[in-house]
Amino acid sequence: MERTLMNVIQSCVDLAQHVRASEGLSPSGMSKEEIEALANAGIISEETEDRIAEAVGFRNVLAHRYGDIDHDVVYGVLQENLHWFDRFQREVAQWF
Repeated sequence: MERTLMNVIQSCVDLAQHVRASEGLSPSGMSKEEIEALANAGIISEETEDRIAEAVGFRNVLAHRYGDIDHDVVYGVLQENLHWFDRFQREVAQWF
């Protein structure tokens, strides 16, 4: 479950990098900044930016403390925030 959540979050970052490249912007190299750039360009809402940026932070925790992760916490985060990933995708899709 942890790996799936990490992949979903990374997919958001990858999509943000693709959009930046399509706009002729250089990548920042920082995942949260990639998401922030989409909000600054009006591609996603600030609320979506905040939630996805928080998810990026959680992904970093998962990546660096993998053995110490409480599966119930991961499940809770996924259940409470799954709709934000869908919203991110829909907002970016409207840009295309």
